[in-house]
Amino acid sequence: RSGVGGRTYSVHLDVSEGEPLVVDVGAYRFSKQQHLPADLIRHLNLSSQCYKPDCGTEDNMTLYRIVDEDGDSRGYDTAMRVMVEQLEAAGARLFFNHELTAIIRPAGAASTCLGEASPMHLSFGNGALVEARSVLLNIPRSEIKR
Repeated sequence: RSGVGGRTYSVHLDVSEGEPLVVDVGAYRFSKQQHLPADLIRHLNLSSQCYKPDCGTEDNMTLYRIVDEDGDSRGYDTAMRVMVEQLEAAGARLFFNHELTAIIRPAGAASTCLGEASPMHLSFGNGALVEARSVLLNIPRSEIKR
């Protein structure tokens, strides 16, 4: 799939006269003990509410969903969409369906500490070469293990 979110997939439908309906086909709820989604949702100031009306637990956790101001589901993909919008607004570029084959430090470039902006080149399987001062890699677990 070309996009962010992994197994998160929300379908946004317009059912009648502007009434939105969001159907989460993949992941759709989170626990505050799951730090990656919960911390991102909190950082982005997204509203959430208990998944179960009585806020009951499942597997000893209270589960939540992302909601709009009326308490309707915004879709679990909202956190990823908002994060990508903010990254792109800050100048980030995302490359989907590109296999990164190498991160190359140009000859003569000094080794730097984390956080210092030293240009590097990203080489992709399709022959594309991109210069970047910082890189955020989102690598599927299956690719790390191979």
